[in-house]
Amino acid sequence: PSFPDGTPKYEEFAEVNLRPDEYVYLECGYDSEKYGIAITDGKGRLTKETVLYKIDRQIAGEGILDDSGRGIHMSRLFSDRMIINIAPKNKTEIILMNYFSHKYRGYKPLYINEL
Repeated sequence: PSFPDGTPKYEEFAEVNLRPDEYVYLECGYDSEKYGIAITDGKGRLTKETVLYKIDRQIAGEGILDDSGRGIHMSRLFSDRMIINIAPKNKTEIILMNYFSHKYRGYKPLYINEL
């Protein structure tokens, strides 16, 4: 969590008690073909431009020392499908799916839906 100006709200490694509006929710599910994980936060500060910029920096090797962006890049590398749903100033949901079959390997679509 951070303040509106982007500065961190809490000190690194300090014990904190998050308010309910600061919670991040994880959900998972599976069927006979695939499994998926959804991560949702109630802030909605991520933008499609930021996602694409961060991924591009990681692919180009320019973002190796960046404070952010590596998680999105690594999630994209290790998942078969990545879906990012953004409701600005409301919530962000990232859905990662992997198929049990290797049939879909190599084809890794990235969907970004910004309302």
